[in-house]
Amino acid sequence: QPDNIDEKAQILHLEWTESGSSAAYVAWRKTIPEKSARQSRWIWFLDLRRALKEGDPETAMRLLERPLAEQSWEGWMAKTWRALLLLLAKGEQALARELARASLREAQAVLAQRPGDLRSLEKDSLSHAILGERQAALDAYERWRARLVVTPDALYIGNLTTFRITLCAVLGDLDGALLSLEQMVKQRAFFGASAP
Repeated sequence: QPDNIDEKAQILHLEWTESGSSAAYVAWRKTIPEKSARQSRWIWFLDLRRALKEGDPETAMRLLERPLAEQSWEGWMAKTWRALLLLLAKGEQALARELARASLREAQAVLAQRPGDLRSLEKDSLSHAILGERQAALDAYERWRARLVVTPDALYIGNLTTFRITLCAVLGDLDGALLSLEQMVKQRAFFGASAP
């Protein structure tokens, strides 16, 4: 049912995070009419995740350039990930930093009103990382992690270590990224899930 699309996508997102395989999502995605899919923020996010994982920059950029509400969750995700992709492209660092600064301002405006907002803490951390502000990025990450201890959220907890890997990679900390990857593999082994 259309009303259950986002709910089902979230479940498949958790399965994907636990197993490291997108197969269940890909099979289910084929059954969703395109009109309904375009109205789902979770399908947008998972399609983007799949494109990035499969090394499909054309699909990723098409999804990121799709018109989105500026204040929506997928709107800031698009801005942040577009900044990341542009950061990797030669001659586009100035634009990447401009987008990251805009993303950072949005996150900090929300955090001024709601200091424990998980999405804004994540956004704040990644924006600082894109700007090369290592300590500020790590501080925001630690605030995000501490908030999860107080108010656990399965979707965010599932992405905690994965985000740490991304953060370290953006900051150019290969050792930190590898250490976080090792921790993730150990956690998945402990819980009986296969590593990606």
